[in-house]
Amino acid sequence: MANTVSLLSYTNTFGEWVVATNALAKENNDLAANNYTKPTGTLYLNSPTLGLQVANTAVIGGQLQVQGTGSSAYIQNNLRVDTQVYFTNTTLGLTNAGQANIGGPLLALSSNTGLTVSNNAIIGGNLTINKTTTSNASFANIVTANNYVTTPTAFIGNYFWANNATGQIGRLNVLDQLTVSGSFVITGATSYDTNLFTINTGSTIGLNSYFNVNRGISGANASIRWNEGSKYWDVLDVDTATYTKLITATAASDSVISTSSLTVATSNAANILNNTIISSNTAMKSYVDSANTAMKGYIDTRANTNSSLAQAAFNKANTAGSTLVGTTGSATPTNTIIGFTSTNGITIVGSSNTMTFNTAQDLRTSASPTFASLSLTSPLQIGQGGTGATSSAGALVNLLPSGGGSGQVLTTGGT
Repeated sequence: MANTVSLLSYTNTFGEWVVATNALAKENNDLAANNYTKPTGTLYLNSPTLGLQVANTAVIGGQLQVQGTGSSAYIQNNLRVDTQVYFTNTTLGLTNAGQANIGGPLLALSSNTGLTVSNNAIIGGNLTINKTTTSNASFANIVTANNYVTTPTAFIGNYFWANNATGQIGRLNVLDQLTVSGSFVITGATSYDTNLFTINTGSTIGLNSYFNVNRGISGANASIRWNEGSKYWDVLDVDTATYTKLITATAASDSVISTSSLTVATSNAANILNNTIISSNTAMKSYVDSANTAMKGYIDTRANTNSSLAQAAFNKANTAGSTLVGTTGSATPTNTIIGFTSTNGITIVGSSNTMTFNTAQDLRTSASPTFASLSLTSPLQIGQGGTGATSSAGALVNLLPSGGGSGQVLTTGGT
């Protein structure tokens, strides 16, 4: 504990000087090496560079205030506050460059924007929104535009309007109504837990309505349409781009003779037709059996007659001595086969039931046929009535008698 020392004067004794000196020495030693307590007064450190440096723990029992223009508190490591920290700055209260961990509720109590996130926000638990917005309020009240909120469940007390904002929510549970002004895009599986699905609820008049399936580059989208003008459902043929009516129970018919293209036959109509076919088949079978019996008798009779005639013709054709007689020569059938052969250049031409011999004269070696012209592959020899040559000079030489003398001339004096 700090001690006070009385001031000395020339009137003090030597003993008083010793007491004062010892007290000053103790005060100095306490300040230098021991605990030092200053019960009253203020300690001012006015160094222009470093006013106070504490090598270990510093305990301040009262308020720590850093004041003055440009004043600040710099802590190189951790700062622990056991109760509350108040930021009274109305413009910027806290700037955190790294991760901030909050173990309890985070209350954003501003009367305007409650919470602004300039990047992604990940919420591991539920996101509960109790505020009701009846105007075109931006979803940026919850998350800044074009950034994301990811959460397992988001509860919205009434409804909200999302304007110029993009959000990702793991599960969205809307207790009243969800209104989407733009396109409602679902990228995952769709589960519909109610028994009523209505299209065009906001219109007072009936309109054509569609269920479409995107086929990408494969061609036109597949579509099922409610045709308001015709009062029926129809389906799109993607190849012809035309709609065809879907057949319902009202278009079913029990008639088996209807020619209408707007109705289809029922199973009852098919049963009627089947019974009719069975009855017709029974009657037709009886008729056919009778006709077959009569026809068989007729065919058997004719077959027996034709068989007898055919056998007689066969026997006649194969009887020895039966011949086909022409002008000269004959053809003799053997086992109903007639063979024609010739070694004298006869050409036989057949057409329909007629056979024609192109040479209508006797070509036997003993006959004397005549020809308008004749071409031989080799000269006809003198012994056969020819000249044995292919030229007139050669023929003359061949026809002259043998044994003539040299220098003799054969002359003629007339015919």
